[in-house]
Order: sequence, then C-alpha cells, then structure tokens
Amino acid sequence: MRTVDSLHKIKFPLWLVYLFFVALAFLLFLPVLYKGFVSDDYLVLQRVTQRQLVTEGDFFRPLSDLSLYLSFWLTGMRPVGFNAVNILVHGSNAFMLYRLGVLSMPAAAKQGRLFGLMAAILFLLYPFHTEAVIWAIGRGIVLSAGFGLLALLVMLLPWKFSTRLPVACLLYFIALLGYETVLPLPFLFLLLMGGTGAKKGQLATAAAASLFTLLCYAVFKYYVIHVVVGDYGTRILAASPQDFILRAIKTTGRLLLPPSQQSIRLLSLAIALLVAIIVAVIIRKFKSGPEDRYGRLLVGLLIFSLPVPLLTGISTRTYEGDRIFYFCSAFLCLYISWLIRSVSSRGWRAVIYLGCVCYCLFFFYTAVLAWRRGGLIAQEFFMSVAAVPHPGAKLFLINVPEDHDGAQVLRNGFLEGLVSQHIDTAGIRVVNYLSSAQAKQAGGLIAPQVTNGSLFLYPSAWVGDSLLRARFRPDINYPDSVYFKLDKTDKIYFWNTKALVPLR
Repeated sequence: MRTVDSLHKIKFPLWLVYLFFVALAFLLFLPVLYKGFVSDDYLVLQRVTQRQLVTEGDFFRPLSDLSLYLSFWLTGMRPVGFNAVNILVHGSNAFMLYRLGVLSMPAAAKQGRLFGLMAAILFLLYPFHTEAVIWAIGRGIVLSAGFGLLALLVMLLPWKFSTRLPVACLLYFIALLGYETVLPLPFLFLLLMGGTGAKKGQLATAAAASLFTLLCYAVFKYYVIHVVVGDYGTRILAASPQDFILRAIKTTGRLLLPPSQQSIRLLSLAIALLVAIIVAVIIRKFKSGPEDRYGRLLVGLLIFSLPVPLLTGISTRTYEGDRIFYFCSAFLCLYISWLIRSVSSRGWRAVIYLGCVCYCLFFFYTAVLAWRRGGLIAQEFFMSVAAVPHPGAKLFLINVPEDHDGAQVLRNGFLEGLVSQHIDTAGIRVVNYLSSAQAKQAGGLIAPQVTNGSLFLYPSAWVGDSLLRARFRPDINYPDSVYFKLDKTDKIYFWNTKALVPLR
C-alpha cells in the first residue's frame, strides 16, 4: 500500500489534475449550485442585464460585469448558470495554486507536488472566503484572484524574462479590472522573483513595469468614471490610527476564526492567534536552510497580500466581507501546508493535516448551508409578497429579512428583486430590515404586542393613530427613523422570522 508521502512519486497529466480540482470544487459546493440570487445580486444584475451598464458610481469592476453579462447571455437569469461559473473559476484557481506551490518550491526540496496538492485542497475548503464563490456577484473577486495567481505563475515559467514580464503585467491589469484585492501584486512579484534567484536588474525592471501597469489602471479608471479612490478609499483614509489597529487585529483573527456575535471573545482569540504567529515566525527565522528561506518567502507573500483586507476590515459577526479574504487566503493555505510539511514525523503530519481539513470542513458547510437557506428565504419572501393582492393600496413590509446566520438574504436590492420576479412594485413600501442576530434575540416567532394603545413589533416598529413608524435598520448606531401615514385600505405584513404574515 502506498503511504501519503509516496504520492509525490506518482505523475499525472496536468489536464487530469485540473479536472480533479474542478470536480472537487463542484462536489463541495453542490448544496448551493442551485441557490437563488440574494441581496446585491439583484442590483448588479439588473444594471448589467437590463440597463447594460458596465460601471456605475464609484464601482469600477468591468471584468466582473462583463462576465456576468456573458453568463446571462448563455443561461439567462437562471441562478445555476451564474453559480456554476463561479465554482468552475474557483476550481481553476485551486489548480493554479497547486502549480504555484510546485514551481515555487526550492529545487532541493522534495515532494513538491504533494505540497501543492495539500495547499490547493485547503484553498478549496477554506471556509472564510466562501462568500466570493457562493454569491453570484462575488464573480469579480474569484476572477481577479485567478488572473493574479496566473500572473505569479507566469513569472515562474521557463520563458524568457522579456516574455514573462509583459504577459504577467497584462494579467495584472486584467485582474485589477475585477477587484481591488490584487493591488499589492507588484510586491508579490518582487518577493517571488527574489526568492527564486532573480537578478537585481530583473527585479528593478519588474518593479518599474508592474508599477507602471498600476498607473495605467488608475488613469484608465479615472478616464472612465472620473474617480480613482472612491467612497471606500475615502472612508479608509478617514479612519483613525486606533481604528486601523483594532481593524487589523480583528481581520487577522478572522483569517482563521469564524464570525461570532461575541466580539470580545473573538478579539481575545485573535490577539492570541497573532502572538502565536509572531512567535512561530521568529523561531523559524533563525534557521537558514533552503526550505526555511522558502517559508519566510511564504510569510512575505501572505503579509503583502493582506493590505486590502486589513484596511477595509472584515465583519466579525457575519460572513459579510469574507470575499475580500479570497486572494490572500491562497498564500495562507500555502504557508499552513508548508508548516505541516515541516513536521518531521509522517504520522503527526497526517494527523495535523487531517485536523485542518476537518476544521475547514465544519465551518465550510456551516457557511454553505447558511447561504443555501438565505437563498431559500429570499425566494419564499418574494413568493409571499406576490401572493398578497393590494390593488390601489399600499403594502407595508415590516422586518424584511436582511441575512440568515450571517449570509446575505435581502440586505439590498429588494425592489430590483421584485422586478426580476415579475412582481408589481407599485405601492410596496419596505418599513425596516431584520438581521439574524435580532431574530435570535427575539427568542422565537415575532408577534405584535399592545403597548399604550399602540401595536409594537420587535425590534422597532410601532403602529397606532394611523401612523406607522420604525427604525429602518435597527442594528445600526445612527438615527434612521421612518414614518408612514396609513389609510384604511393599506395592508401591513411582517416577517415573523419564519413566514410573512398579516398584521391584524
């Protein structure tokens, strides 16, 4: 019987390895292959498919928008077509990470294929970037990361430097058109080239070429939408140093920890994790073998791939924003696999890797099933709204479900979703949204309560004296109260955490 460590001796054709990763990706994401659209999907798809606008406002992701339009052209508005393309690209990215691991390993190291396989499988299973794959409009990030990984891979191919560099810069430019997470790619070029023995002249040329590519992207973006930084960048620059530090600690913790409603616990675990990582890096720093130098290279690649997540921050309570981890998670998986590979005992290597796989699988399917249920809730809600006749009257909707266990439901794009479902939007008014955290705090089904002659609906809606008032998003710490004058013909329905029911 072959041992796990002897697998590196088996040679498979690359096309078969590619099919393996794609098939594994589809197998893992099978529960959400037919998941419906949610939240911002409706906003973006309505803009791309109906209004045929590639850019709007500060958002400049033409690669994502064009690929979404191509999916629409091929399969129509069937969610399965969009989901299948995302999964296909994700499997392709895992294959490129496998090749990156194999080609970047030192020549003196053994079992390069096994190392690449370990990293790529962890990347497929990594539970804290699933938003990018499961969410239809996460397409931009998976495509951007794919072109970024391909650019790094090109720099390792046995081509002439004068050929590799222009191709890699072109791929970098295309990646920037998908999402901004690949902005630090020039630093990754230099680290990877320096780690593989490139000459100083080549490093200087690569730095100049990649920075020139970034400048071309900025000029092109400004030419098209007359904006370079945008609203996200303005908010980042406006943050205080204390906010940066706290955001960085939380983001580092979320690289390996699931979201939690208990932020203090998550922050404590994040600090402990950060200290452990620093200690591990310091201990390995004093070893100078080729594999140890490769480990430091992987640390550098991980650190320099993190600026965008560290600056923007990641939600510590939900899966919102996890997609921003997609690109840097590739280097995290490489580094974890290298750490496991450096364990001297074969038995312990297998046990530790299996433990990592089990950890990832548990939280992977926790996220996947939350997204699946979120898609079902969105469809159920639209069907319930369509079943309520309100000719000539207004229909008020209280507690529209915002998310399910952190996965998007109808946080944005509600009216566009109604249009996509061929539901007449005339007279429909959204009163407020309900988060899953608030739904859990309700402790069961929400029911109206009579207080001082008015009806109260948890968490923030009041009905009385022909007036309906509420907090639009009660979980946000700034006033956003809404008021509606009621007529006798108006109808009020509310989401009781399980179904849309009338307020009588």
